[in-house]
Amino acid sequence: MITPVQAEEDNTRYEMLLEDVIYTFFYPLEKKATNEYFGEFKQSMFCKFVDVKRKPNMGYAYEITYQFKTFEGAHNPPFYLFTMTVENEELTNWVIKEVQVKKLNGEKVECRKPIQIQ
Repeated sequence: MITPVQAEEDNTRYEMLLEDVIYTFFYPLEKKATNEYFGEFKQSMFCKFVDVKRKPNMGYAYEITYQFKTFEGAHNPPFYLFTMTVENEELTNWVIKEVQVKKLNGEKVECRKPIQIQ
């Protein structure tokens, strides 16, 4: 007897695309955080989402923690890892709740380029 097997769908590309969309939505807050920390704008690259929490009994209200890495010029050091928590009370009113910054002294942190859709 042959048992049919259904392959799992690979949603990785779609999930990465959604991450990219969310990341671009938070870019103004990221720019504000780097300006406040460095006193000027720094280039950055998305690394990963650390945590996503839905606020109970608040509809579309969330608390999201994610990481991004800053760099100089063409991805040159010094590198800093920002871990930033943002939240909203209303659909489009996002604010920075907390920012932690760590200077990377040779430590490798995996970040990725935006997903390419063809």
